[in-house]
Amino acid sequence: MPTITAIEPQKKKKERFNIFVDGKFAVGLDAETLVKSGLKIGQEISEKEIEKLIFENETNKLMDKALRFLSFRPRSERELRDHLKKKLSKRSIDAIDTVIGRLKHLGYVDDVKFSQWWVEQRQTHSPRGARLIKSELFQKGMAQEVIEEVLSEDEEGEVEQALKAAKKKLRSYQKLNHREFKQKMGQYLARRGFDWEVIKETLDHL
Repeated sequence: MPTITAIEPQKKKKERFNIFVDGKFAVGLDAETLVKSGLKIGQEISEKEIEKLIFENETNKLMDKALRFLSFRPRSERELRDHLKKKLSKRSIDAIDTVIGRLKHLGYVDDVKFSQWWVEQRQTHSPRGARLIKSELFQKGMAQEVIEEVLSEDEEGEVEQALKAAKKKLRSYQKLNHREFKQKMGQYLARRGFDWEVIKETLDHL
């Protein structure tokens, strides 16, 4: 049976340790994984146990990266998965599902809550139509039923959102004549994802 012959701190990263088996480097572990594993010099260790340690170590590294990524703002599962894929080593592909599963269990990743947050942010800071919001959420990896559910909870109607968006442009368009105003504002609201019927009602109101 292979035997652990040395456990040495890495020169550049003191919080990480190199594990040597039968005199050869086997794996580098962070301090947390090393302590949990209870590895000691002279201990026998199988190849399967080494692979398990490697997987746990990779999972811990990805978890740290995931938590840093989530610290800036809520993320959808797809956003997080795509981010972690960029951080992968060859051995850590399977660890992504484990990390995301743990974060879901802890409540850090929830696509319904993320969608609700996204819609609220749009309504508050950058009003836009349901058509554009649907497109944005779809790009974030939201399922169609989640998108429909969240948008159905919207207490404000499309016209109210369109009016919010339009008021941000009133000063820019205040010197235009009536025809130019309707044309410019209509084009602006269309780019914000509002449908024609909503745009027409909004322009009539303005």
